[in-house]
Amino acid sequence: MVKPVSVFVLLVALCALVLALTHSATRGRIEQNRARQFVDSVNALVGQQEPLPTMRWRDDLWHLCNGKALIRGQTRGYGGPISWLVAVDLEPGAPQLLGFQTSGHQETPGIADFLTRKDDPWLQQLRGRNSQNMAQVATLTGATITSRAVLAAVADALAHPDLQNVQCES
Repeated sequence: MVKPVSVFVLLVALCALVLALTHSATRGRIEQNRARQFVDSVNALVGQQEPLPTMRWRDDLWHLCNGKALIRGQTRGYGGPISWLVAVDLEPGAPQLLGFQTSGHQETPGIADFLTRKDDPWLQQLRGRNSQNMAQVATLTGATITSRAVLAAVADALAHPDLQNVQCES
């Protein structure tokens, strides 16, 4: 007679094996999909359809070799860290914001939904601004801490010291 504990252990081991095989079989496809999604999101952020140059992050800065750059970072919002990606237009004069998107946050659902809506009017008004005139943007009522954190992060990104000295590497 087989003991119930032995059957349970056998079932757990079988489930673990199935999960391991599924993970192994799908890992490459998942990574390809993530990479494609990242490229699509960067192209949308910088407003281009051309292929991206080889990814070369220098710390948190990636020069796209077309007068544009990406900066990634993290700031502290009301609910925790907000991970973000900023697209910057390097020409002419002071760097200007092309776009902002979050890649993760723990802010209050419903209140901070503006962080994930690409067409949100509050985020759209940030486009074309430089680090100096970012302070003129009003924070969002009800999401004051979160919107203030985003404004400060974008202003800091646009004032990144390496934006003026960045060299294109092909």
